[in-house]
Amino acid sequence: MSGKSKVLLGLLLFNGLSATAGGLALMTDWIPEQASWVRDTDFPATTSRV
Repeated sequence: MSGKSKVLLGLLLFNGLSATAGGLALMTDWIPEQASWVRDTDFPATTSRV
């Protein structure tokens, strides 16, 4: 495996792990939702949880 391939693989793994950790943190309310995150978007500021 060349040096470039190792760097790209490392970046891909970091991206995947950080996306997974961030998604889990949002789903478990470790990071609370804030209405300001969806301000000026088409998404509603309030969410209904089922």
